Amino acid sequence: MNAIYERDTLNPTTRSTILDEDNQKVAAFRAPHRFVAYDISLGDHSMTPDLYGGDQPERVHALYKAAFDWLGQ
Repeated sequence: MNAIYERDTLNPTTRSTILDEDNQKVAAFRAPHRFVAYDISLGDHSMTPDLYGGDQPERVHALYKAAFDWLGQ
């Protein structure tokens, strides 16, 4: 299964929560999935860097085209 990361945000569930992320580390990840990648990295894991995202529209378009071709549309 392929996922396209179109938007990545980090929102606290309680308004009084203060998010304490390392901005330099967060900025090191690709924008479409930087917060989920950062969160995963805190557990000594990593995300593959070749995930689909809005910062690579050509790849996203090709994935959609392949999916619609497969569906016969």
